[in-house]
Amino acid sequence: MMRLMHWTGLLPVLLISFVPMQASAQSLSLSLDTAFDQALNRNEITQQFEALRMEGISMEQIASRLPNPEFSFDQEEVSGGGSETTERVYALSQTLDISGERTFRYKAATAAKRAKQSEVALRAHDIRNEVRARYFEALYAQRQARTLDEWLERIASLTSDLRTQVERGEASRYDLQRLEQTRLGFSAMQSRAQATVTRQRARLLALVGLPVSSNVTLTEDLVPPPAPTLEALHEAAERHPELNMLSALSDEARFSARAERRAALPDLNVSLGVKTIRGTGANEDGYVLGLSVPLPLFDRRNGQTGIAAARAADRNAEYHLIRIKHLAEIEADRAAYVQLREHLLSQISAAETSAESLVTAAEAGYAGAEQSVLELADAYEVALNTLMDLLSMTFEARTAHSELVTHLHGDHPNDQ
Repeated sequence: MMRLMHWTGLLPVLLISFVPMQASAQSLSLSLDTAFDQALNRNEITQQFEALRMEGISMEQIASRLPNPEFSFDQEEVSGGGSETTERVYALSQTLDISGERTFRYKAATAAKRAKQSEVALRAHDIRNEVRARYFEALYAQRQARTLDEWLERIASLTSDLRTQVERGEASRYDLQRLEQTRLGFSAMQSRAQATVTRQRARLLALVGLPVSSNVTLTEDLVPPPAPTLEALHEAAERHPELNMLSALSDEARFSARAERRAALPDLNVSLGVKTIRGTGANEDGYVLGLSVPLPLFDRRNGQTGIAAARAADRNAEYHLIRIKHLAEIEADRAAYVQLREHLLSQISAAETSAESLVTAAEAGYAGAEQSVLELADAYEVALNTLMDLLSMTFEARTAHSELVTHLHGDHPNDQ
């Protein structure tokens, strides 16, 4: 009985899977940087960021202003002995900060403004991290679907040729049915992969503010780049937006605590005005000067001072805890990523060669009646599983890289 000879040459699937796809005329090329820009330039995001900045600016403006002066008017009517006298006092008073409290309130507000600016940077950093995760989830699903498409097309062509052989009585109907079962299994995997592509792409497009029906081509490589040096990671981590925000909040709490200690000293209230006396036989004018100082007999602001000091200690401890956590995680995440990427790079070539050699030998053996259709189907399944496992390992390495760069500040060149 004549066996089908199905020769496909070199295996193109894995090579296609690991290089950026070219955009068609009808599609939008979406790089990771473009996705970042799209997400961060959405109206809702820019409005939120602007609101946070304005909140910080307003806090600083409030702290920089002097308290408003107070105008007072008093009138007293005095009558008796057949005479009437009217006394009027017009005065303007101003509270003076002689303790230096206002200076530290302003420094605290300036630190709070820096905290708001760092919060904007932190939210932008979190958005980039989420976009990066969604981008490579969609890219991974796209690579899986493309690999399955190639293999489904390959086995479908083989099945079609074998069906022709069966109709001419040149091949076994069992061989056709067995290969058809393998094709159906590949088809089911391909359908699930396409559903995953649709879901992951929709999640990415929704995040970057594009219509979910947009035809986009993801242009990045799934294979991650080399890890930054440990020194570069440590240096970048010191400027991480979360640490910047916590440092600013720590400064704000520290200045607030100093302001509370100064507030235990009473402010001086100075008033200046004129006094007029009008009445029977009286027509006099004069000046009024007044000073008032609250006496800290009952409330010496001990409670407020204690709360502010405790808050400052808490913020300072939180900053150092998060900093230690970042630096410790950097070393662990980098070591794991370097090991995973090196293993991946060593496996790519071996997987390509292994899959190609296995399928080529199985096709040649089946064509020469040396192997059964079961062995041919098994070769197809094993080769596909090898390539899919390699894609899974690549995505795992890319995920590890994404976790590593979360320790970097947003404008670091390796934050990709």
